[in-house]
Amino acid sequence: MCPLRSEQTRISYLSTGAEDAPVVVCLHGFPDIPRTWAPLTEQLYSAGYRVVRPWLPGYAPSSLEGPFDIPTLARTILSFVDELSPSEPVRIVGHDWGSVITQCALAQRPERFRAAVTLAIPHLLAFETNVGRYPRQTLVSRLCCPPRLAKPRHSPQTFPDYVVQRGERQECLLPRER
Repeated sequence: MCPLRSEQTRISYLSTGAEDAPVVVCLHGFPDIPRTWAPLTEQLYSAGYRVVRPWLPGYAPSSLEGPFDIPTLARTILSFVDELSPSEPVRIVGHDWGSVITQCALAQRPERFRAAVTLAIPHLLAFETNVGRYPRQTLVSRLCCPPRLAKPRHSPQTFPDYVVQRGERQECLLPRER
């Protein structure tokens, strides 16, 4: 299967299923690649879905040019989703680093998603709430999250810099100055 490429977002991806089928976007984690989703792809394809598995920005053959902060990655994925399915919400599955991006994309534009599944990473607000109670979690989380995110609570960049609760809606923000 040859990768396809979005000229708008410069994301390369694999796609299985009919162009007019409901879309499921599967975002891989670190250090995975889209082929990680092969077993799930077979199941979803058999159920009538179009399964799209991009190489996240920073992973060849997608664009290797940054920035790679969470809000930028989420905006890139949202543009990709808009390109794949301009008028219908999509389903999204994120694993590990893909889960963090999924959570931020959901917070930015929840209307673009019919359903979401996040794997291997707790909700970012739950992580932030509990990391103070379990400081060892910060060290363990360095394995799945970039070092700029998995720092002690007093660091200038922690999860709430990216996700804040505002009523019933969450928003992803650029790191705030302290």
